[in-house]
Amino acid sequence: MTLTTTDAITIQTGEGADDDLVITGTLTGVDDNLTIDAGAAGDITLTGAVNLGTGTLTITDADIVNAGTVEVAALAITASDVASGTYTSTAAATINADIVRAISVSATDARIEANDRISSASVTSNTLTVRGNNSVVLINTTVGGLSAGNAWKNVNLLFPRGTGRYTVNGMPIGPERAAIMQNAISSTARSLPLMPNLS
Repeated sequence: MTLTTTDAITIQTGEGADDDLVITGTLTGVDDNLTIDAGAAGDITLTGAVNLGTGTLTITDADIVNAGTVEVAALAITASDVASGTYTSTAAATINADIVRAISVSATDARIEANDRISSASVTSNTLTVRGNNSVVLINTTVGGLSAGNAWKNVNLLFPRGTGRYTVNGMPIGPERAAIMQNAISSTARSLPLMPNLS
Protein backbone atom coordinates (compact mmCIF):
# COMPACT_ATOMS: atom_id res chain seq x y z
CA MET A 1 0.00 0.00 0.00
CA THR A 2 1.34 3.41 -0.98
CA LEU A 3 0.05 6.65 0.51
CA THR A 4 0.25 9.43 -2.07
CA THR A 5 -1.67 12.29 -0.48
CA THR A 6 -0.05 15.01 1.59
CA ASP A 7 -3.18 15.21 3.75
CA ALA A 8 -3.56 13.37 7.04
CA ILE A 9 -5.18 9.95 6.64
CA THR A 10 -7.34 8.18 9.23
CA ILE A 11 -8.27 4.49 9.13
CA GLN A 12 -11.01 3.54 11.56
CA THR A 13 -12.52 0.08 11.95
CA GLY A 14 -15.92 -0.72 13.43
CA GLU A 15 -14.07 -0.79 16.80
CA GLY A 16 -15.84 -3.95 17.97
CA ALA A 17 -14.55 -7.42 18.73
CA ASP A 18 -12.85 -8.88 15.65
CA ASP A 19 -12.92 -5.49 13.90
CA ASP A 20 -9.21 -5.87 13.23
CA LEU A 21 -6.93 -4.14 10.73
CA VAL A 22 -4.34 -6.29 8.99
CA ILE A 23 -1.91 -4.91 6.40
CA THR A 24 0.28 -7.70 5.08
CA GLY A 25 2.29 -5.85 2.43
CA THR A 26 4.56 -2.85 2.66
CA LEU A 27 3.08 0.49 3.68
CA THR A 28 4.92 3.50 2.30
CA GLY A 29 4.53 7.24 2.13
CA VAL A 30 6.67 10.35 1.73
CA ASP A 31 5.19 12.89 4.13
CA ASP A 32 1.89 11.27 5.05
CA ASN A 33 0.53 11.36 8.62
CA LEU A 34 -1.41 8.16 9.27
CA THR A 35 -3.81 7.61 12.18
CA ILE A 36 -5.30 4.18 12.90
CA ASP A 37 -8.16 3.51 15.33
CA ALA A 38 -9.27 -0.09 15.86
CA GLY A 39 -11.08 0.51 19.13
CA ALA A 40 -10.37 -1.16 22.45
CA ALA A 41 -11.39 -4.59 21.10
CA GLY A 42 -9.71 -4.46 17.68
CA ASP A 43 -6.20 -5.65 16.82
CA ILE A 44 -3.76 -3.92 14.47
CA THR A 45 -1.25 -6.04 12.55
CA LEU A 46 1.33 -4.50 10.23
CA THR A 47 3.36 -7.46 9.00
CA GLY A 48 5.14 -5.71 6.15
CA ALA A 49 7.68 -2.91 6.38
CA VAL A 50 6.18 0.51 7.16
CA ASN A 51 8.07 3.62 6.00
CA LEU A 52 6.21 6.92 6.03
CA GLY A 53 9.24 9.13 5.38
CA THR A 54 8.65 12.43 7.17
CA GLY A 55 5.12 11.35 8.05
CA THR A 56 3.90 10.18 11.44
CA LEU A 57 2.10 7.09 12.69
CA THR A 58 -0.51 7.44 15.42
CA ILE A 59 -2.44 4.47 16.78
CA THR A 60 -5.13 5.99 18.96
CA ASP A 61 -6.78 2.81 20.23
CA ALA A 62 -6.25 -0.93 19.82
CA ASP A 63 -6.30 -4.16 21.76
CA ILE A 64 -3.14 -5.85 20.46
CA VAL A 65 -0.56 -4.21 18.17
CA ASN A 66 1.87 -6.37 16.19
CA ALA A 67 4.24 -4.87 13.66
CA GLY A 68 7.31 -5.68 11.64
CA THR A 69 9.57 -2.70 11.01
CA VAL A 70 8.14 0.81 11.28
CA GLU A 71 10.07 3.94 10.21
CA VAL A 72 8.40 7.32 10.76
CA ALA A 73 9.15 10.89 11.78
CA ALA A 74 7.13 10.54 15.00
CA LEU A 75 5.32 7.63 16.65
CA ALA A 76 2.44 7.48 19.13
CA ILE A 77 0.74 4.23 20.15
CA THR A 78 -2.10 3.71 22.63
CA ALA A 79 -3.15 0.09 23.03
CA SER A 80 -3.84 -2.61 25.56
CA ASP A 81 -0.90 -4.76 24.43
CA VAL A 82 2.02 -3.64 22.24
CA ALA A 83 3.23 -7.14 21.49
CA SER A 84 5.88 -6.82 18.79
CA GLY A 85 7.62 -4.48 16.39
CA THR A 86 10.81 -2.62 15.58
CA TYR A 87 9.94 1.08 15.72
CA THR A 88 12.24 3.84 14.46
CA SER A 89 11.30 7.49 14.87
CA THR A 90 13.50 10.42 13.87
CA ALA A 91 11.84 12.46 16.63
CA ALA A 92 9.64 11.34 19.53
CA ALA A 93 8.21 7.89 20.20
CA THR A 94 5.43 7.56 22.78
CA ILE A 95 3.84 4.28 23.80
CA ASN A 96 0.99 3.95 26.31
CA ALA A 97 -0.29 0.45 27.02
CA ASP A 98 -1.21 -2.04 29.70
CA ILE A 99 1.57 -4.38 28.57
CA VAL A 100 4.63 -3.63 26.44
CA ARG A 101 6.45 -6.76 25.32
CA ALA A 102 9.68 -7.51 23.45
CA ILE A 103 9.70 -4.53 21.10
CA SER A 104 12.56 -2.38 19.86
CA VAL A 105 12.36 1.42 19.86
CA SER A 106 14.84 3.88 18.36
CA ALA A 107 14.06 7.59 18.76
CA THR A 108 15.51 10.90 19.88
CA ASP A 109 12.99 11.11 22.74
CA ALA A 110 11.29 7.91 23.92
CA ARG A 111 8.50 7.56 26.47
CA ILE A 112 7.01 4.16 27.32
CA GLU A 113 4.31 3.86 29.98
CA ALA A 114 2.63 0.61 30.98
CA ASN A 115 -0.21 0.16 33.45
CA ASP A 116 1.06 -3.37 34.08
CA ARG A 117 4.58 -4.11 32.83
CA ILE A 118 7.30 -3.47 30.28
CA SER A 119 8.87 -6.82 29.43
CA SER A 120 12.19 -7.17 27.54
CA ALA A 121 11.90 -3.98 25.49
CA SER A 122 15.02 -2.63 23.79
CA VAL A 123 15.43 1.15 23.48
CA THR A 124 17.99 3.45 21.87
CA SER A 125 17.27 7.10 22.51
CA ASN A 126 18.76 10.38 23.66
CA THR A 127 16.21 10.46 26.48
CA LEU A 128 14.00 7.74 27.93
CA THR A 129 11.10 7.99 30.35
CA VAL A 130 9.44 4.76 31.50
CA ARG A 131 6.66 3.69 33.81
CA GLY A 132 5.69 0.14 34.65
CA ASN A 133 3.29 -0.17 37.55
CA ASN A 134 4.41 -3.78 38.19
CA SER A 135 7.78 -4.12 36.44
CA VAL A 136 10.16 -2.64 33.89
CA VAL A 137 12.71 -4.87 32.17
CA LEU A 138 14.78 -3.23 29.43
CA ILE A 139 17.46 -5.07 27.44
CA ASN A 140 20.06 -3.96 24.87
CA THR A 141 19.25 -0.36 25.81
CA THR A 142 21.30 2.79 25.16
CA VAL A 143 20.19 6.12 26.60
CA GLY A 144 21.99 9.42 26.12
CA GLY A 145 25.08 7.61 24.86
CA LEU A 146 25.30 5.30 27.90
CA SER A 147 24.89 1.59 27.28
CA ALA A 148 25.47 -1.77 28.99
CA GLY A 149 25.75 -1.37 32.78
CA ASN A 150 25.59 2.43 32.71
CA ALA A 151 22.41 3.00 30.67
CA TRP A 152 20.20 2.96 33.78
CA LYS A 153 21.76 6.26 34.92
CA ASN A 154 19.95 8.13 32.12
CA VAL A 155 16.55 6.44 32.51
CA ASN A 156 13.76 8.50 34.05
CA LEU A 157 11.62 6.01 35.99
CA LEU A 158 8.18 7.33 36.90
CA PHE A 159 5.91 6.37 39.79
CA PRO A 160 4.00 4.23 40.65
CA ARG A 161 6.37 1.30 41.07
CA GLY A 162 5.47 -2.23 42.08
CA THR A 163 7.32 -5.17 43.56
CA GLY A 164 8.35 -6.82 40.26
CA ARG A 165 11.65 -6.64 38.39
CA TYR A 166 13.05 -3.20 37.50
CA THR A 167 16.23 -3.56 35.44
CA VAL A 168 18.07 -1.92 32.54
CA ASN A 169 20.50 -4.25 30.78
CA GLY A 170 20.47 -6.40 33.92
CA MET A 171 21.26 -3.49 36.26
CA PRO A 172 18.63 -2.85 38.97
CA ILE A 173 16.84 0.50 38.99
CA GLY A 174 14.16 2.14 41.10
CA PRO A 175 12.66 -0.04 43.84
CA GLU A 176 14.86 -3.03 43.05
CA ARG A 177 18.03 -0.92 43.34
CA ALA A 178 16.73 0.75 46.50
CA ALA A 179 16.12 -2.65 48.11
CA ILE A 180 19.62 -3.83 47.24
CA MET A 181 21.17 -0.64 48.63
CA GLN A 182 19.09 -0.92 51.82
CA ASN A 183 20.20 -4.52 52.32
CA ALA A 184 23.83 -3.51 51.79
CA ILE A 185 23.54 -0.69 54.34
CA SER A 186 21.85 -3.00 56.86
CA SER A 187 24.54 -5.66 56.39
CA THR A 188 27.31 -3.09 56.84
CA ALA A 189 25.68 -1.69 59.97
CA ARG A 190 25.40 -5.18 61.50
CA SER A 191 29.06 -5.93 60.80
CA LEU A 192 30.46 -2.74 62.40
CA PRO A 193 32.04 -3.35 65.83
CA LEU A 194 30.51 -1.57 68.77
CA MET A 195 32.58 1.28 70.16
CA PRO A 196 33.59 0.75 73.78
CA ASN A 197 32.35 3.14 76.40
CA LEU A 198 35.47 5.09 77.37
CA SER A 199 33.86 7.32 79.93
